[in-house]
Amino acid sequence: MLVEWSTRHHHLREVTPADITAATVKLHGHPRRHTLGALRSLMRDAKKAGAIFADPTSRVRISTPRDEPVIVPLTSEQLDEAT
Repeated sequence: MLVEWSTRHHHLREVTPADITAATVKLHGHPRRHTLGALRSLMRDAKKAGAIFADPTSRVRISTPRDEPVIVPLTSEQLDEAT
């Protein structure tokens, strides 16, 4: 996505929340969370360094809830084997 942005923008200052949303809307679950986290880290460091004025990731939210593991009860055979 950064390579794609470099063809349309000359500087990170030109990246908008719409660009961030478009880059992450195709992803779901952990890949979306991971990508958005990486982009937030990049933009936060760029803001600290003075390379950008406003963080375009600050208002982008993860719309999907965190995937919770499904707890499946063990069968009696599995319990006997474990003990």
